[in-house]
Amino acid sequence: MYLTAQRVTRPADGATAIHAFRHHHGREIGVSASWMAGEVMEIANHDPGNLTAKEVHLPQGGNSVLSYLDVVCEDETAAELIERVLVAFDVGEAIRRQGWFGPVMANQDGVAAVFSAGVAHLGQESIEYAELRAAVLRLILRT
Repeated sequence: MYLTAQRVTRPADGATAIHAFRHHHGREIGVSASWMAGEVMEIANHDPGNLTAKEVHLPQGGNSVLSYLDVVCEDETAAELIERVLVAFDVGEAIRRQGWFGPVMANQDGVAAVFSAGVAHLGQESIEYAELRAAVLRLILRT
């Protein structure tokens, strides 16, 4: 399963919204404890799976992504496990440990997540993460 939430902006008028998408693969994708951000990005960019749910608030196309949360796990992963891993992910602490502002990752119990926000969210990463996480959780709780 590939889940993503993205804060996007429409350059023409500056409107912003959070878009979220859920994809299923219908096969094992092999998420493991050794996965790094690159493996999550590979799924996101080249093998997202089949779209099964979405939340879109601006017309798609031509929008710029300001921040994102990508989550990869097996299709049958319980919503409760995904929620537990995402709630436990302390992005502020991860950024402090990393020592620079860029994508940060959590990988626990077969759930790999990457969060990134642009400089517009500097100092507000935890708030931005919480909003994107809420969008992802709404999608996984839908049947």
